[in-house]
Amino acid sequence: MSPKRLTLLIFLLLPLWVTAQEPKTLTLVATDLPPFYAESLDSFGPVAVLVQEALQRRGYQVELKFYPFIRATALIKAGKADAIIGLWYRTERENWAYYSRPLQGTEIAFLARKQDRIGYQQLSELKDKRIGISRGYANPAAIAGSKLHTEEADSDETNLRKLQLGRVDLIVISRNVAQYLIAHGPAEYQGQFEFVGEPLAKEVFHLGVSKTRAGSLQLLEDFNLAIQSMEEDGSMATILSPLSTSLN
Repeated sequence: MSPKRLTLLIFLLLPLWVTAQEPKTLTLVATDLPPFYAESLDSFGPVAVLVQEALQRRGYQVELKFYPFIRATALIKAGKADAIIGLWYRTERENWAYYSRPLQGTEIAFLARKQDRIGYQQLSELKDKRIGISRGYANPAAIAGSKLHTEEADSDETNLRKLQLGRVDLIVISRNVAQYLIAHGPAEYQGQFEFVGEPLAKEVFHLGVSKTRAGSLQLLEDFNLAIQSMEEDGSMATILSPLSTSLN
């Protein structure tokens, strides 16, 4: 091939090569859930940092947007977002999302005001209590299948405020989230609350990949491979280490 023709061939193929080398951009969604991830946290929080680092290792760029949970899942179902950060496993969610390897766990428990001195052995003993739950979240099976009196609120912050004001007797909340909200809340929160009873559930965060998007299984495989490598090289534990203190 003559030098002139070779130059022409390179000129024609260069745009294709550049396009192939450009990072793939993903749209991820999440719901504010500090200290795990939230729009207000540095770098959007440890779990968000972990997810973005894993995807970047596999050649993806990430655009992360925060929405209420119901809106975020609607975008995933419609294929208008590629994946959701922090999806807890429920069988019915397999209809619209692939679950990644586990990312981080948290215990779900009852929180009460100390002054109310609430104790119980069986959930049935709480039938006269008003229990705050968060709208759109996957509540523990023990709560979902009970006949307890539950009241929905739009967020954990709202539920905590209602508890502090005595408008509910207990709230269902992640231990980590409760400890974060209390520590960063108003002065009157300090020393006022306690966890009651044994944990209701242990939930695990996953990346939920939209089944509607093209190449969803490839994205899932890429992400899982990156997470596995980060588990092995210790970087996953380092990124998530700020969360360990809130479990104490």
